[in-house]
Amino acid sequence: MRKVLSFFTFASFFLFAGNAFAELPLLIYGSSASRTQDIVFLGCINCNKFHNAALRNQFGNFGNEFSPTSIYNQFGDWGSSFSDVSACNPYATNPPVILDTKGNLRGYLTLNQYMSGTIFDPRILGACR
Repeated sequence: MRKVLSFFTFASFFLFAGNAFAELPLLIYGSSASRTQDIVFLGCINCNKFHNAALRNQFGNFGNEFSPTSIYNQFGDWGSSFSDVSACNPYATNPPVILDTKGNLRGYLTLNQYMSGTIFDPRILGACR
């Protein structure tokens, strides 16, 4: 009995410790185009592609090119090449921010290369037209 109990303790440590050492999800938040004090969740960069919030999930609300909350919607606020809050506008002054789940700012998701703290990842922004 004691060996079984110690085995489960050992196994559960590795099961739960794996999550503790995993990379924190990187989340995208943007300002509303109509009211800049409104914050809108725009998806998760490094979540599993089957997660509903993942940018890689083309059937979810954030990876779908037709969703109003997607940075891949070229006619939406955050995917337009003209919107000041868009990741795809090379002159945007209020682009989406990338935060980890602890609330730490990781950078700005934008094509604007003149902004300090810009993160340009072609895997994410490659769909910008």
